[in-house]
Amino acid sequence: MAALTLQLVGVGILLSCKAGNAFCKVEVISDRVMTATFAANLQTTIIVIYSPTNVTTNDAEVEEFYNHLRRTIANALTHKLFIYFRRYEC
Repeated sequence: MAALTLQLVGVGILLSCKAGNAFCKVEVISDRVMTATFAANLQTTIIVIYSPTNVTTNDAEVEEFYNHLRRTIANALTHKLFIYFRRYEC
């Protein structure tokens, strides 16, 4: 399993033992966007996001989030299986 760097904030993913055995790598794009790649019949990449809230007044933060998300999706589309999880707060 790949070595991970400790982070105090951001998104994450919880895996079962079976999923952990298939885990290949994690890529932290930002504190709001990450990918996890798994080995299976088809290599699978999961994108996990935590979007800025609707009450966020910092437009630069929101724009940065969506730029990270667009680039991450574009890179992940090269895989054969694409899974996209999201959590939006109101």
